[in-house]
Parts: sequence; C-alpha cells; structure tokens
Amino acid sequence: MYRIFLIKRYIEQLVMFPFVLVGKVYAKLHPLQQQYDYFFFCPSYSIGGGERVQGDIIEAVSYKKIFIIFNRKSANDGSLHLHDRSHTTMYDISKYTDNKYLYFMNFVYRGICAQYINQQKKLPVVFIAQSNFGYKVTPHIKKNVRITELIHMYTPEFLWVWAPFVKFIHVRVLIGNTIKEKFKNAYIKNGIPLKYIDRVKIIPYCLEYMPISLPRKGTTDNLEIYYAGRGSNQKRVWIIVKIIEECRKLNLPVRFTLAGSFKNELPQSLIDDGTFIGEIKAGKPMQELHAKMDMLLMTSAWEGFPLVIMEAMSFGVVCNICAVDEIPNYIVHQKTGLLIHELHDEVKIQQQAIENIKWMLTHRVACEQIIENSFQIAQEKFVRARFNNSYQEVFENPISDIFNNE
Repeated sequence: MYRIFLIKRYIEQLVMFPFVLVGKVYAKLHPLQQQYDYFFFCPSYSIGGGERVQGDIIEAVSYKKIFIIFNRKSANDGSLHLHDRSHTTMYDISKYTDNKYLYFMNFVYRGICAQYINQQKKLPVVFIAQSNFGYKVTPHIKKNVRITELIHMYTPEFLWVWAPFVKFIHVRVLIGNTIKEKFKNAYIKNGIPLKYIDRVKIIPYCLEYMPISLPRKGTTDNLEIYYAGRGSNQKRVWIIVKIIEECRKLNLPVRFTLAGSFKNELPQSLIDDGTFIGEIKAGKPMQELHAKMDMLLMTSAWEGFPLVIMEAMSFGVVCNICAVDEIPNYIVHQKTGLLIHELHDEVKIQQQAIENIKWMLTHRVACEQIIENSFQIAQEKFVRARFNNSYQEVFENPISDIFNNE
C-alpha cells in the first residue's frame, strides 16, 4: 500500500505543478511584510476539542511570532479567540481552498504557502494540526525546515491523507501509547517503513484552566448528566438520545443537558423541553457547565482522549464513557470513572450506560472516592507547564541528520 500512496502523491504533484508554480511566483511578487518564527496549518477555528488544543499550543509558544493558515470553512467562531493573539497573524484561505468550484486554487495556495515559508530569512518551524491542506504543502517546503504534526487519533480513512507525506514529517505528536500502537500496526499492515514510527513523540493534552481544589457540589434531587461536544457518526449522539428516553421511562431521578453543534441530530422534543442548550464556547462558559454537572455521558465509537473528559475530571464530574482507545488508560471502572465496555452493540451500550447511572444513584459515597481519584489524576497529568515544555522541545530541537540525508 505504501507504494500506492507514493504513486498517488507523485501523480498529484505532477498534475498540480503548474498551479503550484503560479502560487510560488505570486508569493515572490507579494511577499509577507513580516518575518515569522512558526507557520501553523490549522483546519478551522470552530468549537471543538482539536481547535482548543491548537489554542493551547499557540499559548505554549507565546514568545514566538506565528502565522496561522486556516484552510477549511469554520462552522462558527467559537475557538477564534484561542487563535487571535497578540503574537499571531491569521490567514484564512478557506474561501478558495474549501470551495469545490475553485478547487484549482487549492493547488495555487499550496505554492503560495510553501513559498512564504521558504523565503523567510531565518528558517521557521512548520506545525500541522491534522490539516489535509498542510500535509499537501510539505513536498514543496525546503528539506531543512522542521515540520511537526499533531494527529489526535488513528482512523483508516485518514490514512490516505497523511501516509503519502509521512517522510516529510520530522516529529509526529500523538497523545498516548495506545494510539501509537494503532499507528505502528497500520505502518506494518500497509508497508510504511517503521523508521518513521521512531519520530513519534507522546504529549498528552493540558487543561486551559485547572481548579486549585476539588469543586464541592451540593446534593440535589436529580443527578445532573450531560454531553457536550459535536455530533457525527463517531460521537453516536443517537445512542445518548435513546438513553435519555429510557431513563425517563424508568422515572430515574436524573436530568439531562446536551450542548454542542448537533441540533439537527436530535428529536424536536429534546429541543423544545430545554434539554438541548446549544453551542457553548471554550473557556469560562464551558467551565461553568462542568461545575453544575455530576456525570459526563459519552458513547463514542472511537476517540483519542477528549478534552471534555479531562475537564470533567478536574471539575469533580464522574465520567460514564465507552472504553475506546486512550480512555481506559485514565478511566478505570469504579475507581476513576465508569466505563461502558461494550463498544459495538448499541443496545448493550445503552444498557451498560443506564446500569452505570443506576450504580451512581445508589453508590454516592463510592462516587465521592471516584471524584477524588480522577481529580488527582487531572492535577498530575494535565498540567500546562509539562505540555508547554514538551511542545517547546519538539519545535526547537534541531533536525537530526537522518532526516536531512533521506
């Protein structure tokens, strides 16, 4: 398969060469007016965990001048404030690169962006935040420019995006060893040279805000349960809807809150009765939501390790989560959270989630210990200083001669 990936890349480069050349000529005639230390390729600035991590990385190198390239149309501006900083310049090209009627401009902008990078007086650092466009610019960047990439999780579909360009990436940042093993297996299965797996660096996410002490919540008549995030087949919000309906049939003393960008995936009844409260921006509004809640419910088919779980753990919320990917490395059943061990059968997922809710209703004292344990993990693992130091290291270390000589 790796040979097919390479052939795919060669053909694409041949076809797009005239357009890339036009872009490079344009950039030479219209150079950037400032010099930049870093060039970030970010898909968008919509509400989302990935976008919030982008903001954390931008904050980690706040002493550098950053040129941020957005290539995909943003559904909203919920994470714009995390990118719009005093040390950043934003360059939104999504009008051209995310437009099927102007797709040739995607090729032109590959040349423009590559040339902007190449003609910096001092070699900059390039960072790709799982941006399809960013990967496709890499063959046109000088070999001695350091390229670092963050990829949140492994999915077979996305393999076709990054695999043709893996040789150009000097450091691949993953969030945990479970995800690394998935990538290693994919390298072996598809014939990708294993020397590239040695470029992987593990850096867990950090929290934007960490409570100094464990928030104490008063006992209420209802257990406050919520899901906050986005929709899609990955998140399987329809299972959460079924759980809500079943809990109401059973007259369980629980109250549900749904927040995010998935209104069109919900029955009208959950919108009309106020269960769905719309999108919530990152930062203080999201922290206020966590502070009111008792249980986070997620039924994802796959994940990396979502920020919403980390935040919930730091705010004294018990997580009721499918045991996928990196999650069991932090959530241990009835010790640091509640796991849904069934991952595929949706009826069983629903049943196990409801059993976990019933367990929490009848084991409040045990849940207090779960809350203490998960808060301690958050305090130890999700601190910003460790995150900042790790990213500064991968950005600023010199490129190994191995990479230059390949």
